[in-house]
Amino acid sequence: MNIRRFLWSLATLPPVRLVTILTNKHRLKKWRSEHPGAPFANFYADRITAKLQGGHRHTTLGARGWFAGDDRPAEWDRELFAQRGLRRWGEIVGFGLEPDMRCVDYGCGSLRLGQHAMRFLDAGNYWGIDVTDTFIKTGLDLVSPELLTRKTPRLSTINGEVLRDIRTWEPDFIFSNAVLQHVPPEELSLFFERLESMMAPHTKAFILYITEDRVRRFDAMSWSYPAEFIRAAARSAAPSLKIAEKSAHHSRRGDGRRREVLILEAPGERINEHATLGAKIQRSA
Repeated sequence: MNIRRFLWSLATLPPVRLVTILTNKHRLKKWRSEHPGAPFANFYADRITAKLQGGHRHTTLGARGWFAGDDRPAEWDRELFAQRGLRRWGEIVGFGLEPDMRCVDYGCGSLRLGQHAMRFLDAGNYWGIDVTDTFIKTGLDLVSPELLTRKTPRLSTINGEVLRDIRTWEPDFIFSNAVLQHVPPEELSLFFERLESMMAPHTKAFILYITEDRVRRFDAMSWSYPAEFIRAAARSAAPSLKIAEKSAHHSRRGDGRRREVLILEAPGERINEHATLGAKIQRSA
């Protein structure tokens, strides 16, 4: 067992996990006193940004991480970065994405999957959004300038105006990977309201999340959810959306947790669209 796997195993022990969760709750309380009304996603972004700037490695974000499979430390350059996320990206394409579709990457982070979306999609068809531009800027440094010039991606931080612009853009396909696990139960409604506010009448959304038989905070800033709990949260927050019966399961590398895909569809006609959608977009601003 290498050092990283040993530390990960140590961190999963109940007493250690409890300490990290309690410590994080204390940090969150202090942060919220300085950022009243801000969602947990902003706290998460601030915490991870501070860690990355301090030289720490992250599994999916930033320019320093680990090679998949053997967990060797990695310093990503453009050539190595171009190989990241290929397996997960293949799953996204398998959901039915086509090059001529307009696609939103909801929680694009450092463009680990976004870079592949840019290459795959026709020029102008990729729009990546996240709660902070810090992750996005890191990803841009690792993506070929030629690719950015040729594919003209749109990249934005999430706010009410951006959500309105995306809705007007009328995306065909939205995906969200490794995001919902960092949304606490009390803020799932905001996640799904934002999603609903972006969706045009023909849009389909694919939300990948970690699932267990009960709601569980499995580390300081991550949760797993039962499938029906997530479906209920989506129905409550985004009642105009249809939940597809079909779903998919994927194994998450390393820790044995299951990953499920929630598929949401926007009906051709929305009920009271102008009365309800505007209010939700305003809340997201």
